[in-house]
Amino acid sequence: MYFRRWKNLFMVLYSTVSMTESIFGNQSGVSVIHTTVFYSSMLHISTIIETLRWRNVFIFYGTGDDKLVANMIEALERRHGELLLTVYDVTEMTQTSIYHLFIRLYPTDNTEFHAIMVLQNTTTQFLKAVDNVDNISNKTTNYQTNSNWILLTSADPKDEMLDLKLQLKHVIVLYDYQSIISPFVLIHGWKSEIKCLNFNKSTDVSKLGVTQNKTSVDDQMKCTATELYPYSNFKLNGRHLLIGTVITEFFQHKIIENLADILAEQLNFTYTFVQPQDLRYGGKAYGVWQGLVGQLVRTEVDLVLADFTITKERLEVIDYILPAFFSQSLGVLYLKGVETENSWIKIFRPLHHVVYICIVGTILFVGIFMSMLRKSETNENGSTSFRVDFSQFANILIFLISFMCVRGNGIWPNAASTRILVSFFWMFCVVITGVYVGNLTAKLSETKLKKPFNSLEELVEQPDWKWGLVGESLNQNYIQDSNVEIFNVIWNGIVAFNKTDATVLNTDPGFHVNRLMNPGEKYAFITIDPKYYVFSRNDCLLNSVEGVISSLQLAIGIPKSSYLKADLERIMWKLSDNGFLKLLDDIRYKDNRPSTCKTVDKNRVMTLEDMKGVLLVICFGIVLSVIVLAMEYFQNRLYLKTTYT
Repeated sequence: MYFRRWKNLFMVLYSTVSMTESIFGNQSGVSVIHTTVFYSSMLHISTIIETLRWRNVFIFYGTGDDKLVANMIEALERRHGELLLTVYDVTEMTQTSIYHLFIRLYPTDNTEFHAIMVLQNTTTQFLKAVDNVDNISNKTTNYQTNSNWILLTSADPKDEMLDLKLQLKHVIVLYDYQSIISPFVLIHGWKSEIKCLNFNKSTDVSKLGVTQNKTSVDDQMKCTATELYPYSNFKLNGRHLLIGTVITEFFQHKIIENLADILAEQLNFTYTFVQPQDLRYGGKAYGVWQGLVGQLVRTEVDLVLADFTITKERLEVIDYILPAFFSQSLGVLYLKGVETENSWIKIFRPLHHVVYICIVGTILFVGIFMSMLRKSETNENGSTSFRVDFSQFANILIFLISFMCVRGNGIWPNAASTRILVSFFWMFCVVITGVYVGNLTAKLSETKLKKPFNSLEELVEQPDWKWGLVGESLNQNYIQDSNVEIFNVIWNGIVAFNKTDATVLNTDPGFHVNRLMNPGEKYAFITIDPKYYVFSRNDCLLNSVEGVISSLQLAIGIPKSSYLKADLERIMWKLSDNGFLKLLDDIRYKDNRPSTCKTVDKNRVMTLEDMKGVLLVICFGIVLSVIVLAMEYFQNRLYLKTTYT
């Protein structure tokens, strides 16, 4: 049998004149526990306890009900050995003390809670008091739908009870009519008979749970939770909730409305969105919380559903529902520039500088080794001078450099050892040249935009840049109150800018976005969720630096100790497990930019600007050639002068 583990409140109110006379007519107390009315009532109560699987019961009683309560405890313990019973005397309780008692007893940990009330003359007054608890509990209780009631009476309830029009949704009345219990459920001014609890009028109950013909209780009465309480599957039963929010682009994407509709469907409530008067999320002003946080602290709304960030300060005064339904990050938004990579060094980009060092070292090492091998060849025919060795080494270097360009110069060694060395060096040159040519082609054909900065540290080092953020917001509070050094530098810069330009703390995010669109001003907008601003445009003008602060969680906010917490957490975990929360992320970050923003043109035409590096190499070769020519000229002049003198 399906059983919903709600925080239930089980109340039995025993209010009667005729029943009191019949039960307490014998002062010895013997006839009390054998009265047909008492046993039939307890049989109904026992059936309800077993059907709904209650394990904890609080008993509240008034003046003159001591013996009845004692017998009731004895009967319940005999029938339900594991039932935990706690007794309260409410004789002298005022309406205010009743409020305080039920606010204190309401379970906030989603455990079961039940109570039996044995009151003879104050049934209606007590019901009215408990019925009003939800209205004064600052949204911390929900007796309307999370409580189950049983009322035992011999007075005709059709007038007084029906006129109460209780907000309580689950009330069973066991009406004693001529020693026959007539059970019905009381629902906001009307009643419906509970047929599964009806006995045969001729049945005489001799003891709790067993009839004269030894038929068990389970054979006599078979009930389900919905038969006992028809609204038990309707959760909040159409209760109207106020949801605090702020109308922003986040709201306009229907993310908030879609999530609210799902929660309303799952918990069966209606809702109205309510904005705070100051249209802010929440900060302290003169020690008083404002905005959405203020609404929750003052319990003006039942919950807050907006792009509402979890912070340490807010957690001290309100609760959040986890898991969060969205994650954002603090970043920097700026206008994308057209600055490209320096064309003068593009020709050297295909290989890492360490690779170039290795190539030069390899050429020198192989050149020296080949020179030694060539020298050993010439020594077989005769010795050579140092001048011949130096000239030979220079020729070998030219020979090796030609190999690097996959070209030869007609020089070929005679010895087999030298030829083997040259062959393997040739393989090395082929591989290096192939890699270089392929990477050079890619580098010359790509347009790589150069970011003006990649972090806040780099931003503050830009003397011609100015930055701002949304004033009186979470961004400002976080950066202003932070102990992180870079945030202190950022805030000091904003304070300095603000002396001559108050718009750096403008409270409208749209103003900051429009300002950074001015190409004549280098302006950076420090904001939460810069990725959204980049993707939401239909152009490629904006770029962002993300992850300045990662994982800012957006979650549902509720008042402290709200009765909604357990149910909302259960639903949010279900939405997280089935992938719905990931769908919200996809809706938020739908890329509206043109396709040209997302791809790189790999067939870009090479321009003269891209050839600067090649021209630089040619110029370097010309200069080096002139230097070598000058050295040879002066060397020859010196040689001729020495020879003829």
